[in-house]
Amino acid sequence: MPHVQGLKVLDDCEENQRLLQKLPDWATTRWNCYVTKELDAGNPYPGFKKFSDFVAEEARIACNPISSLHALKGGDETPGKEKKRLKVNILATSV
Repeated sequence: MPHVQGLKVLDDCEENQRLLQKLPDWATTRWNCYVTKELDAGNPYPGFKKFSDFVAEEARIACNPISSLHALKGGDETPGKEKKRLKVNILATSV
């Protein structure tokens, strides 16, 4: 696959920070753990390739139809609670 030289800017940690602002907090926290481990091991800041692989894997995990939080809690509603019905007032006038 050919590389576009202008996209090397995405490997910069400041550009990565801008991308992280678009992710949910839990994903940002997990990426922070990954980066910290890499830096503690003496490796450079992970590039865009590692970041995109991370986001793809986290998305796959979050969207698992069997064991994701959304799958487990998406259909649960508190038993005994009915959805609130909206009160509607209808005023009739004779003209």
